[in-house]
Amino acid sequence: MFNYYRFAVQHQLGQFASFRRLDWVRVQRLIFICHGNICRSPLGEYVARAGGATAESFGLQCGEQFPADPRAAAFGASTGLDLSAHRSRNISSYIPSTNDLLVVMEPAHLHGAMDAAANIAQVTLAGLWSRSPHPYIHDPFSANAFFFERCEATVADAAAQIARRVVKEVRAV
Repeated sequence: MFNYYRFAVQHQLGQFASFRRLDWVRVQRLIFICHGNICRSPLGEYVARAGGATAESFGLQCGEQFPADPRAAAFGASTGLDLSAHRSRNISSYIPSTNDLLVVMEPAHLHGAMDAAANIAQVTLAGLWSRSPHPYIHDPFSANAFFFERCEATVADAAAQIARRVVKEVRAV
């Protein structure tokens, strides 16, 4: 809970405002990033794809080829998404493009994402785009069922909002 409130205060002070200033016209691919690429980022990827956006996901500190967490898969299934094909990928295999938007789940991921973006792709925090904006979406991996669902619901909401924005811009061009 400490991180939630710490980042809420920083958000209120405007410390994450630059991560909302994006060139949406440029965005053609969403890259969802979390720690292990088994809970939050795969769900973001699949929600964005369901919304019509091109999306992928990676983990900052993960092994390769692990399936989505069973609870994330169950959450996805409850919303009509099949995450069974997901396999984790480490950020080291990501190749940046100027048309990418890297979407991270918490401020601790910003440095790793900005390194991966190589100063050519844009970076944002997923939670800033949810209907209740907040810069920090906690890693639900070791959380109880209630908290896991709450975190995944926030990821799904943010990913859907971001995908809508990207698809809207693509249609406008």
